[in-house]
Amino acid sequence: MEEKELTKLEKDITSYYDDVRQNQERIRYLQEKLGKKEIEESEWIRQKEELADIKQQIKELDSSILLLTHQIETMTKDLAKKEELEQKWETESHKKDMIKELEQLFKGNAFIEYVAQSKLSYIAREASVILSKISGGSYALEINDSAEFIIRDNKNGGAVRPSDTLSGGELFITSLSLALALSSSIQLNGAAPLEFFFLDEGFGNLDDDLLDTVMNSLERLQSKKRSIGIISHVETIQARVPLKLLVTPSDLSQKGSQIRLEYS
Repeated sequence: MEEKELTKLEKDITSYYDDVRQNQERIRYLQEKLGKKEIEESEWIRQKEELADIKQQIKELDSSILLLTHQIETMTKDLAKKEELEQKWETESHKKDMIKELEQLFKGNAFIEYVAQSKLSYIAREASVILSKISGGSYALEINDSAEFIIRDNKNGGAVRPSDTLSGGELFITSLSLALALSSSIQLNGAAPLEFFFLDEGFGNLDDDLLDTVMNSLERLQSKKRSIGIISHVETIQARVPLKLLVTPSDLSQKGSQIRLEYS
């Protein structure tokens, strides 16, 4: 039953109680008015019949009240059940929409592409943070709609540059940032910790200032959970590394290559 019908029933009940009060007041009024006076038998019979009618009306109204009260209780329960069913319907509809979305996602390579895009976006964000630190805020790394890496050149008003426009030094620090971000991602998801990270050459394209910036960044990135190794012939880098594993090529004595540890 709708809310309007419930309101009407409540008004009917209120009206009934008003009628009862009025009848009771009328009886008291008549009793006070009569006092000890005597009335004719015909008048007595009339008033008695009138009283009987009133009592019958009260009885019928009581029955109506019980019936209406029961109907209200039933309708209240039905309304609560209706609201519960509507909530379940919304929940199931949401599940249905999610299932449809998953069905579309699992068609063909859509799911693989979705996971790859999500992972690539994460690595790009992490790499951008590293690149920004290495470059002093000059560069940021982003992904365009075609899932291609692009460079945000903050030195030129935030202009977007394709990766193939980078110089040798710029390309190196960008690649380094991506490699470090990728290693961090593997570190987070791998069952076994990835404790070593090696860089093989690439430092020869850097000027002295950028080389110093890169080395400072690598020193900051090294921690108890990750050691960074550098394979290089650049003497400036060798001087910065606190622990070196030096390899001496074999000579004519054919003793083979020699290795030794050196601490700075």
